[in-house]
Amino acid sequence: LALNGTVTHADGAILQGTATLNLLGATIVAFDGDVNPGTSPGILAITGNLPQSAVSTYNIALNGTVAMRYESSDTYLHVAPMFHLADASSTFAFTMIGAAQDITAEVEAQAAFRDSEAKLRTLFEQVPVGIAQVSLEGRCLRANPWLCTLLGQSETALQQRTLLDLTHRRLARLLAHGTTTVEVKSGYGLATDVELRQLDVIGAVMREGRPAIVGTFLGAHEFPLEYRSQRAAYVELVAHEMLPAAARQGVARYCDVFCEPGVFTVEESRCVLEAARRLGLGLKAHADELDGSGGAELAVELGAVSADHLAQVSDTGIKALAGSDTVAVLLPGTQLFLGRDARAPARRLIDAGAAVALATDFNPGSSPGMSLPLMATLGVSQLGMVPAEAIFAITVNGAAAVGEAGTRGQIAPGFRADLALARLRDWRELVYWYGVNLVTEVWVAGSPCHPAEQPVNSLV
Repeated sequence: LALNGTVTHADGAILQGTATLNLLGATIVAFDGDVNPGTSPGILAITGNLPQSAVSTYNIALNGTVAMRYESSDTYLHVAPMFHLADASSTFAFTMIGAAQDITAEVEAQAAFRDSEAKLRTLFEQVPVGIAQVSLEGRCLRANPWLCTLLGQSETALQQRTLLDLTHRRLARLLAHGTTTVEVKSGYGLATDVELRQLDVIGAVMREGRPAIVGTFLGAHEFPLEYRSQRAAYVELVAHEMLPAAARQGVARYCDVFCEPGVFTVEESRCVLEAARRLGLGLKAHADELDGSGGAELAVELGAVSADHLAQVSDTGIKALAGSDTVAVLLPGTQLFLGRDARAPARRLIDAGAAVALATDFNPGSSPGMSLPLMATLGVSQLGMVPAEAIFAITVNGAAAVGEAGTRGQIAPGFRADLALARLRDWRELVYWYGVNLVTEVWVAGSPCHPAEQPVNSLV
């Protein structure tokens, strides 16, 4: 039974549109009439006239969903089976009554989910950035075409590799460019089991010792989709489930949080960092990358070892950093790769008295750069530093940013012999040449580990 006409709510609101009824055990007949939801909650009453038919009584059931338009918006009702039609003289006058449930929100959520899945599939297949879906065991389940091209491997070959394989290759490349201590963060799982698995991988390479690894828990990197409307619940999950589990695991030395408008607010970040401090973890903060919203001030207030990014740090934030032991870690490669005009105010920070470090921020989304000397070059050319300040920023202050100022970062009695030998005529050439690797030999804790040059996109 095709039903076309006017749908009227009990409160008098008019719904214009089409509903579809399935007439069981009889022929399909056309109808043009009115649909009037009853006055009782959850009851839908439909009345009207049917054309003359040889059949005097119909058993009618409504299968599926009634879709209607109301003031340019879709409304969906799920209605239980209807009752019978009574015979009349020239037409069949009828009334059908059944329980109705508004499932508009459910239908719209399902449609949004299908749309989201379609967009994700398109993004996964077409975006010019390498993306992989990885199992909890660290094995590649799916890889998009760009990642296969980037790594020079087929998807089948990548599925035979693990996250640990990939991490070894990346660390070898960082080492080849003279980086002897690397901070490695979790933060790409946003669920307890996945975050712990990432920390497991960090722990595995940490035990190998070359380069030296500092582990950081970053479960507060972003809100997962399912928690976007339940922010407090995710903060609670990070503070009271993820962090205690990470602390028990013993890999992470620090806890980081992405303190930015649209990500974690200052108060949400405070909740995470204070929970980490109670568990004995050191503190760090992604701060003021997008807006000077108080992240630097929070890092100083809580005694964080570093505040990272700071492209939009406020005057108040600069003053706070200058009067503290918190290291301002600037990441010029990120701004360069993302094409952003904003530059961290290195000159103002240094002139105010803040300790400034430079780092690669190597990550797959916003900074796929692995050369620490290149960051020094950008420090000079983009951030207004002089060569000596830039080199200090990737050595002494870099060590301070991971809590190792007293053990490494300079050539001095009692310090670890972490050394990088570069082929130069003048020390300032280290920040002059870019696009080439001038490092020829590397030692970690006095042990030579001169990695052979290998393509960065190779897993073999």
